[in-house]
Amino acid sequence: MRKDMKRDMKKEAGRWPGSRGGHVPPKAEKGTALVLSLFLITVLTVLGTMVLNTAIVEIKMAQNQKISSQVFYAAVAGLERGLLMLIEDFETEGGSAWGNATYGGWAETVTESAVSGSTTFDPDVRSLDMYLTSPDLNLKQLTLGGGHGVNSLTFDLYVYKIGSTEAYVMSHAYGNGGTAAIEYHLAVEDLSPYNNAIFTGAGVSGHFQGSVNLAGSIYSRGNLDVGSNVKITNNYTTGHHPLASGDDLYDMLPAVTDLDTKVRVKGGDLNIASNSAQIGYAGTDNHIEGIYVDGATNIDAVGTHYYDEHTNEVPDVPLPSIYDGIREIFDDNSLNLDTCIAAKSGANDAAIATSIYADWVSGTGCASSLSSSGMVIDASTLPDPNLIKGNTASFSQLDGAGNGLIWDTSTDTLTIKGNVVILGDLNFGQSNGNDNITYEVYGDNSGGFSQADGGTLYCSGDLGIRGNFSPDPDKGYLKGDTGVDDINSLGVVTPGDITFTGKNGNIHAGFFFADGQINFNKQSKFAGTVIGGLVNFSQVPDVYQVPNLKNYLPPGVPGGQNIVKLTSREWRRVY
Repeated sequence: MRKDMKRDMKKEAGRWPGSRGGHVPPKAEKGTALVLSLFLITVLTVLGTMVLNTAIVEIKMAQNQKISSQVFYAAVAGLERGLLMLIEDFETEGGSAWGNATYGGWAETVTESAVSGSTTFDPDVRSLDMYLTSPDLNLKQLTLGGGHGVNSLTFDLYVYKIGSTEAYVMSHAYGNGGTAAIEYHLAVEDLSPYNNAIFTGAGVSGHFQGSVNLAGSIYSRGNLDVGSNVKITNNYTTGHHPLASGDDLYDMLPAVTDLDTKVRVKGGDLNIASNSAQIGYAGTDNHIEGIYVDGATNIDAVGTHYYDEHTNEVPDVPLPSIYDGIREIFDDNSLNLDTCIAAKSGANDAAIATSIYADWVSGTGCASSLSSSGMVIDASTLPDPNLIKGNTASFSQLDGAGNGLIWDTSTDTLTIKGNVVILGDLNFGQSNGNDNITYEVYGDNSGGFSQADGGTLYCSGDLGIRGNFSPDPDKGYLKGDTGVDDINSLGVVTPGDITFTGKNGNIHAGFFFADGQINFNKQSKFAGTVIGGLVNFSQVPDVYQVPNLKNYLPPGVPGGQNIVKLTSREWRRVY
């Protein structure tokens, strides 16, 4: 019995703590749990640190992105301001150039200063030719009277002028530890009707054929039929009748070799009817810039042509209204032209326009708040009714301010002072075209006579111009001179027709607007711009465009509004 009890006690002892066999004691399990806990804590700490670092990096990236966006949009704001300034300046300067360093027409003062090349920009990332530091440096920094701040950021503006109608504009913004620079390549074109030799609202009709020479651009709202032996050229020295030194017309015209000639047909077809017709010439500066027709064209079938571009994209430039020129005057003086037109209802447009022009020059009626700027003359009261020719007796019809007409038969000189409204038809020269009339034009006497102001002759009926009718070659505005004694600018406006009748190359020159039709008869030479509802060619005339003519547009002549088209607007971020 005792042996059995001892054996059982030994078996039970194998289960006690400290025994050599059986289960591990509970005290040993507590050490393993501690190690596992420490390991898990370490892993979680590392993961937490990584998440925190990632969050910090993302916060910094977001902050940098915010700063980058801020300076970018500040640069954009500066750039848009610069673009608007340039376009405004271009329009104010008559649509012929970027203008001067004063940026006329812009709401704030803008001044230019030359950049010596020591700018803060990295020379390795500057764009194109904008940052050349040549002796004739064109890079200018602009100082704006309205400031350069956008919130807490600053932008600087720079302009590099490639030419009269092309420029680079750069806006460089900085602040809050960020920087950005954006650039535009900007090119513009003024689509003014006066940037053509001929602008017509209903096409070109009649015999546009024979030895016709058109040096310069033509815009035709309607079909343009180019007949046999017609030459459309890009300068004065090619075509049927190239001009040379010593020719009176040559001496009037500016020395240009590239008229930037374009042939545009809107809402019609361009038809070349003969292999002897020619558009452009071979050689440098002889190509015309382009042919733009939104209808049919057969330039590849007949004729000879040299052009740089041919597309069916034609800008839509409307024929000016006879009211356009007077509207600008009314608007500038806070007068309502539409109210004036309505008050004269019951008459046709020609009669209404005549009445409004008469009000303007006399300072009466709708324009009673304006000072007189000219005189109204009944054509039937002239010594030769409705006619001024070589043997017309000398006369002087002037108002109290000295505005009106003076004719000197001994010198064949017609002096036009101020703006003159002629009631009725009027003809200059005899029907045989032998007369030579030289005109001189002075601005109205309200501010003292000055040739630089020019003047407008409005004829309520039809106007016939026979023989020479041109400015003194030594005082012609056609050259674009800026001296007071060198500008002799005449605008001619009629709601009727204008007919040029020349003989042996008689010269006609000026700004001519006819709401009706413009006729070229016989061997006339014309320099300037004609704008008409319809243009009719009859007898081998020569027509020569004058660049930048709109800069010398007399008061009250329709078509002076700026029509600016962006031909290139290329954006890039420099950095």
